[in-house]
Amino acid sequence: MSVRAPAARWRPSDLWRTLAGLGVVLGFTALVLDGLDAAPAWILGEPRDVRLVPTVAEAERRLGARLFLPGYFPDTIEWPPSAVRIRRGPVPGAALSFDGRRGGPYMQLGQAVRPGDVPDRLMPAIRPLDEAPIWIAGQQARLRRFTGPDGQVWRELTWRTKGRQLVLRSRGTVEEMVRMARTSRDEP
Repeated sequence: MSVRAPAARWRPSDLWRTLAGLGVVLGFTALVLDGLDAAPAWILGEPRDVRLVPTVAEAERRLGARLFLPGYFPDTIEWPPSAVRIRRGPVPGAALSFDGRRGGPYMQLGQAVRPGDVPDRLMPAIRPLDEAPIWIAGQQARLRRFTGPDGQVWRELTWRTKGRQLVLRSRGTVEEMVRMARTSRDEP
C-alpha cells in the first residue's frame, strides 16, 4: 500500500513570492545586458551612441542615406578610411578618419545625414586659433585653424550642401581642402 503525500495548498503569498523572484531575475538580466551593450563603447573610449563600422557602404546602409565623399583626394591621403564612425538617433551623422601616406592621422570628414549640423559626439568642438570666411560653390563657409591632438596645427573647413553640414579637418593645405569640398557629392 502506498501513502499519498498531502496536497500542497496554494496561498496568495506564493504568487507574490514567485513574481518577486521573477522580477529580480529579469532585472538582473537587464542590467547585465545593458552593461554588455555599453562595454564596446567604454573599451574604445567612444560615446555610447557612436558605433564603429567597417566600411563607408555599411555606414550608408545603417544610416539609410548616401554620404558625401570628395571626388578629389590628394596623394597624401590613404584610401579607404582608417575608421568609419556613425551615430544614429535624433541627430544622425558619420565621421570618416583617414591616415596620411607617411602614417598617422591626417584628415577627418564629418557630416550630418539629414539637414542640420554634424553631431558633436562625432566631431567634438575645437578651440580655434583663428577663423576666416571662405566661399564654397557660391555659399559662405568657415575656415579655422586649431591645434590637433598630435600638437600640430590643423585646419577645419565647415560648409553646407543640400542643407547638411560637412566638416573637414585636415593637416593638408587650404587649396586641397577647398578642392575636396567643391568636389563632394552624394552620388556614386
